Amino acid sequence: MNREITALQNLISEIDDARIFFREIAGRFNQPFPKRLLARVAQTHVAIAEDLADRVRAGGEEPARTGGKWRGLRLRYADLHARFALDPELDRMLSAERREARVVRCFDDALLHGDVRIRRRLQLHKRELERAHNEIGLMVHAMTGARQAHA
Repeated sequence: MNREITALQNLISEIDDARIFFREIAGRFNQPFPKRLLARVAQTHVAIAEDLADRVRAGGEEPARTGGKWRGLRLRYADLHARFALDPELDRMLSAERREARVVRCFDDALLHGDVRIRRRLQLHKRELERAHNEIGLMVHAMTGARQAHA
């Protein structure tokens, strides 16, 4: 059970980190569609993290809900990178896509090395995260196409 709790805590931290990242960068978009998409993905993260946190609480521990220790650095890097990009909004969306891919990879690792008792729950959540990652990828594709049309 202790190993399971540790794995869940790591997933919660990663999800919370991404949620905070998405909420922060969503406010930096001028277009409404990326803002709404990132806000919706952040809400998905809230629901998943709460479900995992309930599991941790059931194991007798209180989950940390502050995100990872690198959260601020990742956000500053994304801001700095976008500042020098030709299309800052596209660059921010690419950062969001990379961030969501990282969350999906963390779930992959947890499924490979995780406890059988929580595998089904993690698989369900992973599908939701993959859907969110695909939606962000489609937004990147649309923004890239719009940028090329204006060039």
